[in-house]
Amino acid sequence: MNEELTLEIKSMDRIQKEQANHLEKLHERTDFVNKIKSLSEETRTQKHRIRELEAKLRNEHEEKRSLNKRIDTLEKQNLELEDKLNGKTGEFITKESIEETNKKMAKLINENAVLKKINEGQMTKYIKQNSRHLKEITKMKESLANRDK
Repeated sequence: MNEELTLEIKSMDRIQKEQANHLEKLHERTDFVNKIKSLSEETRTQKHRIRELEAKLRNEHEEKRSLNKRIDTLEKQNLELEDKLNGKTGEFITKESIEETNKKMAKLINENAVLKKINEGQMTKYIKQNSRHLKEITKMKESLANRDK
């Protein structure tokens, strides 16, 4: 009888250990499911952030392009006025037209100088932001790649 009880106790201990192992595996599976959910949510938010940063970079490129076009236009107008002032266009030149051309040239030169300063300031700002955004995008892509492994 004693041996039967001992065998029964050993059998019960073995069953209890097996059940504990099964419970632990179930907990690990639920932990993985939760971890996968949180990582996929983080991946979605990081991808959204990347799209936002890339859109911001595109907008900054467009602003820079537009400023450069405006500067080119002003420089062409300036050259036309200089040619007019120097009599290279073949137009009849009067004292009034020279004064008017000088005023237009002064205005264009000032506007061109202001736009160049704005462009330089925006260019340095753009370069800083661009490098910061590219670093951030690279870090996000690396972290996503590491999490996918």
